Amino acid sequence: MFIVDVIPLTYLPLSEPQILSYFFNSSLERGSIVEVPLARKKVIAVVWRSENISQRKAILKKADFALKPIGKVITKKPLSKKISFFLADFISHYYFSPLSLSLKQVLPKKLKSLARDLEKSDYSEPRGNTFLNLNKKDSRKIETLEKNFEEIFKKINQSLKKKKQVLFLVPTVFHLSFYSKKLSAHNFNSNKFIIFQSNLKTKEFISLWKGIDNGKILFVIGTRSSLFLPWKNLGLIVVVEPNDSAYKSWDQKPYYQSLAIAKKLSFFYNAEAAYYQNY
Repeated sequence: MFIVDVIPLTYLPLSEPQILSYFFNSSLERGSIVEVPLARKKVIAVVWRSENISQRKAILKKADFALKPIGKVITKKPLSKKISFFLADFISHYYFSPLSLSLKQVLPKKLKSLARDLEKSDYSEPRGNTFLNLNKKDSRKIETLEKNFEEIFKKINQSLKKKKQVLFLVPTVFHLSFYSKKLSAHNFNSNKFIIFQSNLKTKEFISLWKGIDNGKILFVIGTRSSLFLPWKNLGLIVVVEPNDSAYKSWDQKPYYQSLAIAKKLSFFYNAEAAYYQNY
Protein backbone atom coordinates (compact mmCIF):
# COMPACT_ATOMS: atom_id res chain seq x y z
CA MET A 1 0.00 0.00 0.00
CA PHE A 2 1.20 3.51 -0.83
CA ILE A 3 0.51 7.02 0.38
CA VAL A 4 0.01 9.31 -2.61
CA ASP A 5 0.33 13.08 -2.21
CA VAL A 6 -1.64 15.06 -4.78
CA ILE A 7 -2.38 18.67 -5.74
CA PRO A 8 -6.12 19.03 -6.46
CA LEU A 9 -6.93 21.18 -9.48
CA THR A 10 -9.54 23.25 -7.71
CA TYR A 11 -9.56 26.33 -5.54
CA LEU A 12 -8.13 25.70 -2.08
CA PRO A 13 -7.75 28.77 0.17
CA LEU A 14 -4.17 29.77 0.98
CA SER A 15 -4.88 29.01 4.62
CA GLU A 16 -5.57 25.36 3.73
CA PRO A 17 -3.00 22.64 2.81
CA GLN A 18 -2.35 22.64 -0.93
CA ILE A 19 -1.01 19.07 -1.06
CA LEU A 20 -3.36 16.35 0.19
CA SER A 21 -2.69 12.68 0.93
CA TYR A 22 -4.62 9.57 -0.15
CA PHE A 23 -3.81 5.88 -0.32
CA PHE A 24 -3.54 3.59 -3.34
CA ASN A 25 -2.48 -0.01 -3.99
CA SER A 26 0.54 0.92 -6.13
CA SER A 27 3.03 3.73 -6.58
CA LEU A 28 2.14 6.50 -9.04
CA GLU A 29 4.62 8.69 -10.90
CA ARG A 30 4.82 12.42 -10.32
CA GLY A 31 2.64 14.14 -12.89
CA SER A 32 0.09 11.33 -13.17
CA ILE A 33 -3.55 12.43 -13.26
CA VAL A 34 -6.07 11.01 -10.79
CA GLU A 35 -9.55 11.67 -9.46
CA VAL A 36 -9.90 12.06 -5.69
CA PRO A 37 -12.77 12.66 -3.25
CA LEU A 38 -12.68 16.13 -1.71
CA ALA A 39 -15.44 17.17 0.68
CA ARG A 40 -18.62 15.98 -1.08
CA LYS A 41 -17.33 16.04 -4.64
CA LYS A 42 -14.77 14.37 -6.87
CA VAL A 43 -11.99 16.50 -8.31
CA ILE A 44 -9.08 16.02 -10.71
CA ALA A 45 -5.66 16.07 -9.08
CA VAL A 46 -2.00 15.78 -10.08
CA VAL A 47 0.28 13.33 -8.27
CA TRP A 48 3.16 15.01 -6.44
CA ARG A 49 4.79 11.91 -4.93
CA SER A 50 4.19 8.35 -3.73
CA GLU A 51 5.66 6.68 -0.67
CA ASN A 52 5.31 3.23 0.80
CA ILE A 53 2.92 3.36 3.73
CA SER A 54 5.64 1.91 5.99
CA GLN A 55 7.58 5.17 5.65
CA ARG A 56 4.75 7.14 7.27
CA LYS A 57 3.53 4.76 9.95
CA ALA A 58 4.58 7.06 12.78
CA ILE A 59 2.78 10.05 11.26
CA LEU A 60 -0.36 8.05 10.51
CA LYS A 61 -0.58 6.77 14.09
CA LYS A 62 -0.65 10.34 15.41
CA ALA A 63 -3.14 11.55 12.79
CA ASP A 64 -6.69 12.28 13.98
CA PHE A 65 -8.21 11.50 10.57
CA ALA A 66 -8.47 8.52 8.23
CA LEU A 67 -6.97 8.64 4.74
CA LYS A 68 -9.34 8.14 1.83
CA PRO A 69 -8.49 6.05 -1.23
CA ILE A 70 -7.83 7.58 -4.65
CA GLY A 71 -11.06 7.32 -6.59
CA LYS A 72 -9.73 6.69 -10.08
CA VAL A 73 -6.48 6.84 -12.02
CA ILE A 74 -7.06 8.76 -15.25
CA THR A 75 -3.55 8.23 -16.60
CA LYS A 76 -0.43 6.73 -15.07
CA LYS A 77 1.71 8.44 -17.68
CA PRO A 78 3.05 11.74 -16.30
CA LEU A 79 1.10 14.50 -18.01
CA SER A 80 2.30 17.29 -15.75
CA LYS A 81 5.99 17.95 -16.34
CA LYS A 82 8.71 19.41 -14.14
CA ILE A 83 8.21 22.76 -15.91
CA SER A 84 4.51 22.73 -14.94
CA PHE A 85 5.35 22.45 -11.24
CA PHE A 86 8.13 25.03 -11.67
CA LEU A 87 5.81 27.63 -13.19
CA ALA A 88 2.93 26.84 -10.82
CA ASP A 89 5.23 27.28 -7.83
CA PHE A 90 6.48 30.61 -9.23
CA ILE A 91 2.95 31.93 -9.83
CA SER A 92 1.86 30.77 -6.40
CA HIS A 93 4.69 32.51 -4.53
CA TYR A 94 5.16 35.61 -6.68
CA TYR A 95 1.47 36.44 -7.08
CA PHE A 96 0.35 35.10 -3.69
CA SER A 97 -2.01 32.58 -5.25
CA PRO A 98 -2.98 29.06 -4.05
CA LEU A 99 -0.75 26.36 -5.54
CA SER A 100 -3.85 24.35 -6.45
CA LEU A 101 -5.23 27.20 -8.57
CA SER A 102 -1.81 28.07 -10.02
CA LEU A 103 -1.24 24.51 -11.24
CA LYS A 104 -4.73 24.46 -12.72
CA GLN A 105 -3.82 27.60 -14.69
CA VAL A 106 -0.59 26.06 -16.00
CA LEU A 107 -2.20 22.80 -17.14
CA PRO A 108 -4.48 22.56 -20.21
CA LYS A 109 -8.22 23.08 -19.83
CA LYS A 110 -8.87 19.93 -21.90
CA LEU A 111 -6.96 17.91 -19.32
CA LYS A 112 -9.31 14.91 -19.12
CA SER A 113 -9.48 14.45 -22.90
CA LEU A 114 -5.73 14.84 -23.16
CA ALA A 115 -5.10 12.36 -20.36
CA ARG A 116 -7.33 9.72 -21.98
CA ASP A 117 -5.64 10.21 -25.33
CA LEU A 118 -2.17 10.07 -23.78
CA GLU A 119 -2.42 6.30 -23.55
CA LYS A 120 -2.36 6.13 -27.36
CA SER A 121 0.91 6.33 -29.26
CA ASP A 122 -0.38 7.71 -32.56
CA TYR A 123 0.33 11.27 -33.64
CA SER A 124 -1.34 13.18 -36.43
CA GLU A 125 0.32 16.40 -37.48
CA PRO A 126 -1.93 19.46 -37.03
CA ARG A 127 -2.57 21.88 -39.83
CA GLY A 128 -0.24 24.86 -40.05
CA ASN A 129 -0.60 28.46 -41.19
CA THR A 130 -4.37 28.68 -40.81
CA PHE A 131 -5.24 32.35 -40.54
CA LEU A 132 -7.88 34.10 -38.51
CA ASN A 133 -10.22 36.59 -40.14
CA LEU A 134 -10.19 40.22 -39.07
CA ASN A 135 -12.70 42.84 -40.02
CA LYS A 136 -11.55 46.07 -41.65
CA LYS A 137 -11.61 48.02 -38.40
CA ASP A 138 -9.37 45.48 -36.67
CA SER A 139 -6.96 45.42 -39.61
CA ARG A 140 -6.54 49.19 -39.54
CA LYS A 141 -5.90 49.01 -35.82
CA ILE A 142 -2.76 46.89 -36.20
CA GLU A 143 -1.43 47.89 -39.62
CA THR A 144 0.61 50.56 -37.83
CA LEU A 145 2.60 47.80 -36.11
CA GLU A 146 4.41 46.75 -39.30
CA LYS A 147 8.16 47.33 -39.19
CA ASN A 148 11.35 45.72 -40.40
CA PHE A 149 11.49 42.27 -38.85
CA GLU A 150 14.59 40.95 -40.56
CA GLU A 151 16.35 40.61 -37.21
CA ILE A 152 13.46 38.55 -35.85
CA PHE A 153 13.45 36.26 -38.88
CA LYS A 154 17.19 35.76 -38.57
CA LYS A 155 16.91 34.70 -34.92
CA ILE A 156 14.04 32.34 -35.72
CA ASN A 157 15.97 30.69 -38.56
CA GLN A 158 19.05 30.26 -36.39
CA SER A 159 17.03 28.53 -33.70
CA LEU A 160 15.19 26.25 -36.15
CA LYS A 161 18.46 25.21 -37.80
CA LYS A 162 19.54 23.91 -34.40
CA LYS A 163 16.22 22.00 -34.11
CA LYS A 164 15.24 24.25 -31.21
CA GLN A 165 11.62 25.16 -30.62
CA VAL A 166 10.44 28.74 -31.12
CA LEU A 167 7.55 30.52 -29.39
CA PHE A 168 6.36 33.70 -31.11
CA LEU A 169 4.30 35.39 -28.41
CA VAL A 170 1.70 38.04 -29.28
CA PRO A 171 -0.69 39.93 -26.96
CA THR A 172 -4.07 39.62 -28.73
CA VAL A 173 -5.96 37.63 -31.35
CA PHE A 174 -5.67 40.62 -33.69
CA HIS A 175 -1.88 40.48 -33.49
CA LEU A 176 -2.10 36.71 -33.95
CA SER A 177 -3.73 37.07 -37.35
CA PHE A 178 -1.53 39.97 -38.45
CA TYR A 179 1.79 38.32 -37.59
CA SER A 180 0.68 34.90 -38.85
CA LYS A 181 0.23 36.37 -42.31
CA LYS A 182 3.54 38.21 -42.01
CA LEU A 183 5.41 35.08 -40.96
CA SER A 184 3.87 33.00 -43.75
CA ALA A 185 5.66 35.15 -46.33
CA HIS A 186 9.05 33.89 -45.11
CA ASN A 187 10.75 30.54 -45.52
CA PHE A 188 11.87 29.11 -42.19
CA ASN A 189 13.99 26.22 -43.40
CA SER A 190 10.89 24.27 -44.44
CA ASN A 191 9.49 24.49 -40.91
CA LYS A 192 5.88 25.59 -40.95
CA PHE A 193 4.54 27.39 -37.91
CA ILE A 194 1.46 26.36 -35.97
CA ILE A 195 -1.09 28.84 -34.66
CA PHE A 196 -2.14 28.11 -31.09
CA GLN A 197 -5.51 29.35 -29.86
CA SER A 198 -7.18 28.49 -26.58
CA ASN A 199 -10.43 27.73 -28.43
CA LEU A 200 -9.00 24.94 -30.59
CA LYS A 201 -11.17 21.88 -31.00
CA THR A 202 -10.23 19.03 -28.69
CA LYS A 203 -8.75 16.83 -31.43
CA GLU A 204 -6.65 19.70 -32.82
CA PHE A 205 -5.47 20.70 -29.35
CA ILE A 206 -4.41 17.15 -28.46
CA SER A 207 -2.52 16.82 -31.75
CA LEU A 208 -0.72 20.11 -31.16
CA TRP A 209 0.06 19.26 -27.53
CA LYS A 210 1.56 15.91 -28.51
CA GLY A 211 3.57 17.45 -31.34
CA ILE A 212 5.18 19.98 -29.01
CA ASP A 213 5.71 17.40 -26.28
CA ASN A 214 7.58 15.02 -28.61
CA GLY A 215 9.51 17.82 -30.34
CA LYS A 216 7.99 17.35 -33.79
CA ILE A 217 6.47 20.83 -33.76
CA LEU A 218 9.21 23.45 -33.65
CA PHE A 219 7.49 26.75 -34.33
CA VAL A 220 4.37 28.11 -32.59
CA ILE A 221 2.74 31.53 -32.63
CA GLY A 222 0.21 32.22 -29.91
CA THR A 223 -1.15 34.43 -27.15
CA ARG A 224 -0.27 34.16 -23.46
CA SER A 225 -1.75 30.67 -22.91
CA SER A 226 0.87 29.27 -25.32
CA LEU A 227 3.48 29.86 -22.60
CA PHE A 228 2.13 26.78 -20.81
CA LEU A 229 2.48 24.34 -23.71
CA PRO A 230 4.66 21.26 -22.96
CA TRP A 231 7.88 22.56 -24.52
CA LYS A 232 10.55 19.94 -25.02
CA ASN A 233 13.51 21.88 -26.38
CA LEU A 234 12.65 25.57 -26.34
CA GLY A 235 15.40 27.73 -27.81
CA LEU A 236 13.82 31.12 -28.50
CA ILE A 237 10.91 33.20 -27.21
CA VAL A 238 10.00 36.20 -29.36
CA VAL A 239 7.77 38.64 -27.48
CA VAL A 240 6.07 41.21 -29.70
CA GLU A 241 4.64 44.41 -28.21
CA PRO A 242 5.78 43.65 -24.62
CA ASN A 243 4.16 46.87 -23.36
CA ASP A 244 0.67 45.73 -24.37
CA SER A 245 -1.67 45.43 -21.36
CA ALA A 246 -3.19 42.23 -22.82
CA TYR A 247 -0.17 40.32 -21.52
CA LYS A 248 -1.62 40.73 -18.02
CA SER A 249 -4.35 38.29 -17.03
CA TRP A 250 -6.93 40.68 -15.67
CA ASP A 251 -9.90 38.45 -16.45
CA GLN A 252 -9.32 35.44 -14.22
CA LYS A 253 -7.38 34.24 -11.20
CA PRO A 254 -4.57 33.63 -10.67
CA TYR A 255 -3.49 37.00 -12.05
CA TYR A 256 -0.07 37.00 -13.67
CA GLN A 257 2.11 38.97 -16.06
CA SER A 258 3.04 36.97 -19.19
CA LEU A 259 6.44 38.64 -19.49
CA ALA A 260 7.40 37.32 -16.05
CA ILE A 261 6.34 33.82 -17.11
CA ALA A 262 8.31 34.15 -20.38
CA LYS A 263 11.39 35.14 -18.38
CA LYS A 264 11.05 32.09 -16.12
CA LEU A 265 10.47 29.87 -19.14
CA SER A 266 13.63 31.14 -20.86
CA PHE A 267 15.58 30.57 -17.64
CA PHE A 268 14.30 27.00 -17.27
CA TYR A 269 15.21 26.02 -20.86
CA ASN A 270 18.22 28.33 -21.16
CA ALA A 271 16.41 29.86 -24.14
CA GLU A 272 16.94 33.30 -25.64
CA ALA A 273 14.20 35.85 -25.06
CA ALA A 274 13.87 38.62 -27.69
CA TYR A 275 11.53 41.56 -27.16
CA TYR A 276 10.27 43.81 -29.98
CA GLN A 277 8.24 46.94 -29.37
CA ASN A 278 6.83 49.01 -32.23
CA TYR A 279 6.42 52.74 -31.71
